Amino acid sequence: MSASSKKRSLVLGASLGAASTLALVVVLGLAAGAGAESVATPPSNVSAPTISGTAQQGQRLHAEPGTWSGTRPMAFGYRWQRCGSGGGNCSNVSGANGHDYVLTSADVGNTVRVVVTATNSAGMGAAASSPTAVVAAPEVPANSAAPTISGAPQLGQTLTAGPGSWTGPGAFTFTFKWLRCDQFGGGCGNIAGGTSQAFLLTSADVGHALRVRVRAKNPFGAAYATRVPTSAVSATANGCPIGAKVVSIAQISPPARLVVDAMQFIPSVLRPDSHQLVVRFHVSDTCSQSV
Repeated sequence: MSASSKKRSLVLGASLGAASTLALVVVLGLAAGAGAESVATPPSNVSAPTISGTAQQGQRLHAEPGTWSGTRPMAFGYRWQRCGSGGGNCSNVSGANGHDYVLTSADVGNTVRVVVTATNSAGMGAAASSPTAVVAAPEVPANSAAPTISGAPQLGQTLTAGPGSWTGPGAFTFTFKWLRCDQFGGGCGNIAGGTSQAFLLTSADVGHALRVRVRAKNPFGAAYATRVPTSAVSATANGCPIGAKVVSIAQISPPARLVVDAMQFIPSVLRPDSHQLVVRFHVSDTCSQSV
């Protein structure tokens, strides 16, 4: 082989060697780039879902999904389940698939849990919360302070009832029933039409004590409380008969008093030939009633 041929062979060999090295670098570069790309991972539960709220009929429970690892974004779904009192034998509650769940009568005596499903581009995972405490029956109102009656127990006066104090969940509504009793507060009976918070005392009430019965109602039931009786309704005020313009002495009692508020003399002037003097007195009581 001539010197020039050897030179061409060396140049060609060097070119091929350089091309092979470049190809190897490109291949390695592509492999390195592929390794740098992140691989999507499905959801995996790190800490279990939780439930907050009171385990009692009518109360609202709220679920939180817990903590999850995996590729983001991640979507969560909820499925509420009713379980036995020990937390086992769980089954789905129809239609209960939101963040919140309101406990019903079917839950009383059982426990409740929530199953959370997490979904992303790589797949899905599921995790269940711990069961709640055993769901209690609802609380009907309980009276903590007796109803009240304000006003004077006197003929023609108006008595007004107060509901007293009550405990229990939900909003309360109150209704009132007035009772007419004997003078000592026993032997009570309903008063026809006596269902307002205020009650006007009439002659039928004189000599009787009155009570009021209050009914308190919330979303779960009703309860009653009765006020201790008033004193016997009096037909007098300050010792004077109520509503009368003219009274007899027998109707006046302390602290009322008799008052001579006018006098008339006949004749008004006495003369030597006067043989008779007539004096007339007008008597009233301290309530300005003629006696």
